[in-house]
Amino acid sequence: MGRELFQRVVMNRLRTRYPRVHVTEEQDLAAVLFVGGERIALALADLFERAEAAPEARDRLIDAHLAAAVREHVPRSDDFAQIRRRVLPMLKHPDFVEESRRLVPEKALHFRPFAAGLQIAYVVDDPNALRYINGADLGRWRVTPGELDAIACDNLVARSPLSNLIAVGEGASRLFIFNSGDGYDATRILLSDRLREFARQVAGRLVVGIPNRDFLIAFGDTDRQLLERVRWQVKRDNHSVDSRLTDRLLTLAGESIEEYAR
Repeated sequence: MGRELFQRVVMNRLRTRYPRVHVTEEQDLAAVLFVGGERIALALADLFERAEAAPEARDRLIDAHLAAAVREHVPRSDDFAQIRRRVLPMLKHPDFVEESRRLVPEKALHFRPFAAGLQIAYVVDDPNALRYINGADLGRWRVTPGELDAIACDNLVARSPLSNLIAVGEGASRLFIFNSGDGYDATRILLSDRLREFARQVAGRLVVGIPNRDFLIAFGDTDRQLLERVRWQVKRDNHSVDSRLTDRLLTLAGESIEEYAR
């Protein structure tokens, strides 16, 4: 990907994720933004080199770079009650985590470890922006990490009506799919009550695939052909879709999620 096309990709993702951010000037691998009453410079040369060296991580690198550049300038509420219902969890790939910590180590985003090397980030889902929550936010709001996680998961439950769920097949061919496109489909693997309900309706152990942010598939493992077909689909989707998460299959083990092995 050339420099000009790369810049267009970055600017398109910026405008999609942060519609309140105004681009006042564009140069070669650079831009000037106006956000939160401030004029900030967005440098892209180093990002371009890293994306060229790791093209499979390009979109995750871009998202982390934009989050770091913009998040300190997006207005943040000091009143947790005002944003409480808009706090949600979001699964992120390790590349995103490492990039965000490299860019702003002194104000790193707040993460919680998950299975398969993934991490759970926390966001404030505003109508025109997605704001990642950092450690300073927790201190200002006087909210503990445990309280934040419980609130975010409760909000995710409220955002996950059964109308978002696709259920097809019977017996060993039973499949459950979240594919609403709202950005939280894979993160719905955190809905343990929903997973346990899936487990009661499938044959064998429950297996879950979350290849990218916008897809979750759950099924039983007694049908070997179905298992291998879904395993192949998860690997394909993980390597060909933006917002990748993992090509590994997962399973429900008691109260936790772990990698599936068979």
